[in-house]
Amino acid sequence: MAEPTDNQEPVDPLTMGELQPLKELAQEFGLSYNTLRGYAMRGRLHATKFGHQWASTRRAVELYLESRSLENIPKKYRRKLDK
Repeated sequence: MAEPTDNQEPVDPLTMGELQPLKELAQEFGLSYNTLRGYAMRGRLHATKFGHQWASTRRAVELYLESRSLENIPKKYRRKLDK
């Protein structure tokens, strides 16, 4: 694990895996497309836009979900984090 004093730049989660449409990622994680798109538009989820299509990586969604407080995650989605 890197020490806080190291001058390493944070790794962009969009470079960690294959870009997938948010519609596919939403189905995979049991979320709605509009939810993920909203996170992306507000900058809470690392994502990119190609024309009218939003895309991100599985790892970016995982990192976003891990960053959320467990109490704020609906119970039906908590099991997705236990995988």
